[in-house]
Amino acid sequence: MEKNRIMTKKNKTTENDFCEVANRVSFITIIGNVILSVVKFLAGIIAHSNAMISDAVHSASDVFSTIVVIIGIKLASKEADKEHPYGHERLECVAAIVLAMVLFITGLGIGAEALKNIVQGNYSDLQVPGRLALIAAIVSIVSKEEMYWYTRYYAKKIDSIRKELCDYQESMLRKNKTSFLNTYIKFIEERPVTQYFEDLPLNDIRVLNSRLLKNKLDEYFNNYMSEQKPDVICQNIDNLISKASDCKEVRDYILWYLYSKYFNNDWIYIHLSDNYFSKLTISNLTENIRTEIIKRANVLRKITIGSPAPTFKYTDENSNLINLSETNGKHIVLFFYKPDCQKCIREKRILGLLKNRQKDLTILYINISEENYHNVSQDIAVQYDIKTTPTIYILDKDKRITAKNIKVEDIEFYIIKK
Repeated sequence: MEKNRIMTKKNKTTENDFCEVANRVSFITIIGNVILSVVKFLAGIIAHSNAMISDAVHSASDVFSTIVVIIGIKLASKEADKEHPYGHERLECVAAIVLAMVLFITGLGIGAEALKNIVQGNYSDLQVPGRLALIAAIVSIVSKEEMYWYTRYYAKKIDSIRKELCDYQESMLRKNKTSFLNTYIKFIEERPVTQYFEDLPLNDIRVLNSRLLKNKLDEYFNNYMSEQKPDVICQNIDNLISKASDCKEVRDYILWYLYSKYFNNDWIYIHLSDNYFSKLTISNLTENIRTEIIKRANVLRKITIGSPAPTFKYTDENSNLINLSETNGKHIVLFFYKPDCQKCIREKRILGLLKNRQKDLTILYINISEENYHNVSQDIAVQYDIKTTPTIYILDKDKRITAKNIKVEDIEFYIIKK
């Protein structure tokens, strides 16, 4: 009981700090804008400046905007109730929308008035603004700049307080082992694939009549599996396929989905080939396609990260015979390109600049176009699984593959990482 009282007290203290800072900043901002509005309005009248009067109206609207912010923060800080079981924090977003509308309407009104004066062309009635208007404008600029930095400083402080509050609430939630939310969080974090798809009848072909299965697959593999290692993903793939094994159509749909999704992931592609596409009878899988999948999987085995790079020979742009096995360098970049590829031309220029910055970098430019077929090893594009150009590999001094299929902008990252 005492522990809960202390927890509640700390929670309240943090929320009160948040409201106190926000209200203090808002109060000072209101005072500043009121003073500025009065000064600019008087200066505009005395110095005959319509622009200064319009700016005074704008400062007055800032006062109203700040009041909206105060009301929004006050409402957002209210505790959860029966109608709002998750609290009132979203009301702060509503306040921000109202604030944006006020600023838009104010700007529209000032702009419309200025446009009206221009269109009517009553230039004879206009008076040249006096020096007082210029002084007031300078004072306004300086004051607004100071108010901006003051508000920005405390806005960051409010974010810090809010983060502290969220961290504290989460820590208390996790300490309470018996709470429903803590159990749910743990369930989501550790949820295996069989439980994630348990609400879908994967043994019923009718599940293919909607996008529900596709959406579930996207959510699971894009969100839950995106940061996992290949062996973990492969394990979950096996569990999912096992769950769908009673319905061939659903199983085959999932297999083709995974084939497309992980086409560029070496180890998962190899896993799919070895365990499914080379063994099972799968819809739309002809023997020719099966052969190509198995063939590509065997190529990928030889060019996974950490494997020795397949050796080759080619003739470069200067008619020099280059042999990879005789090429030395701390970092070797293999740049596979075609001369008519615009992206290749752009990235070759970037590589030239990179070479000037990284002196220990060796770059091999390999033209794999059909016109240059006689100048390269016959199977080089197959050896390195080149599906598009440009394709970039990075090798270490022992000519082992350290990175592949990366962007030219990321080369330095992989070099520094090594």
